[in-house]
Amino acid sequence: MHTTLSALSLSRLAKRALSPALLFALAAPALTAQSFDVLLSTSADAQLGSPAGDWPVGDQELFTHGADGVSRVTWPSETLAALAGDPGGTGLHHVFGDVDAVHDQGLIPADRGLYVSLVTNEGGFLDGDVLRVQPSGFVVFLAEAAFMDATGATDGNVDVDAFHREPDGRVIFSFAEDEASSLLSGDDPGVIADGDVLTWMPSLGTADILYTESAIDGLVSQALGVATVTGEVKGLARDPVSNALLFTVQSPSAHDASVFSDEGGGQLVPGHTEADMGFGGAAELDALSVSPTSWPSLTVSDGLPAAGDTLHADLRGTNPGDAYVLLMALDIGPVLIPAFGWGGLMLTDDLLLQTSVVLTPSRTVIADGLGEARFSATIPAGIPPVDVHLQYLSLVSPHTGTNPVVVEVGQ
Repeated sequence: MHTTLSALSLSRLAKRALSPALLFALAAPALTAQSFDVLLSTSADAQLGSPAGDWPVGDQELFTHGADGVSRVTWPSETLAALAGDPGGTGLHHVFGDVDAVHDQGLIPADRGLYVSLVTNEGGFLDGDVLRVQPSGFVVFLAEAAFMDATGATDGNVDVDAFHREPDGRVIFSFAEDEASSLLSGDDPGVIADGDVLTWMPSLGTADILYTESAIDGLVSQALGVATVTGEVKGLARDPVSNALLFTVQSPSAHDASVFSDEGGGQLVPGHTEADMGFGGAAELDALSVSPTSWPSLTVSDGLPAAGDTLHADLRGTNPGDAYVLLMALDIGPVLIPAFGWGGLMLTDDLLLQTSVVLTPSRTVIADGLGEARFSATIPAGIPPVDVHLQYLSLVSPHTGTNPVVVEVGQ
């Protein structure tokens, strides 16, 4: 008899599923003054410090730095690739080269509320486009041409370097380079500097300058207690408690991975300074958002393993002693079973998923005292090229899911 997922004990999760609104409320960390997680990207590959040792993070990946001081890769390349799909029909999922700006809309991640902008033109997108992930993959949310029209940029292109979207639809942004403008002036007439912060309601047409580069210098100078020239604004977000503007800057080097606030005329955000980040070496932040939800993270040792390679699937950020099963499918789609954390199991109900559920005892891991676990497997010889999507799901109540990833075997 053909066995479907609905016939297995795992499907009982669906009967206990909560509404999406309640799931979000319970999955989101409690927000108190100066107590929130931030979502970040670095301008170059870096090492995240962790209790278990340094953890590599690519400049195309996103990591969460928690109010508890712990950093974890929460949007690895293999998750972004799984959501991006294969827009070019190349047979491979698209892997972004470098994320330049990010905004987390605040939805359950499975609802796909992530916005990004890229450092370079790639995958049919421009570095001045702001993209949003949809069920069909990443699509242009605000086009580079719209930013040019709104700012009067006259040199034929712009590169969005920082981006935040307000609840009413207004956007706050900054460019990666100085731009000549027929409409706006920062510190110099007819020039929008890469350290200026702009605000724009897309439905109203023209953008305005919210902070000039010299004003940002003043905020950082007060925060650090010394006169400072900041260079570029690299990231923008909104404090979920005070509503102050949060931002990151390129300079000084001791604080190019620190989060600043305009509250009180300029201050460092406690818990999110460069020293708090614990990088294993120098690092500069390239993108910033507040991260309103939290989930255990899944990363893999290789997104393109070959036959004979050993693949590691690492689980981090859960409770010590929690049991998780590593599930597999040939694709992802809408939420199959709602869950806490990521928001649901997104694997398709295909034969590979049904087989992995049957094999639950052999694919179960138990989190250690640091809330971490690893499942390892050797890619069998002779396996044909195949895309395998992975996701951990906890076996304890309340059931929690990690981010999904795609592993492209033998490609």
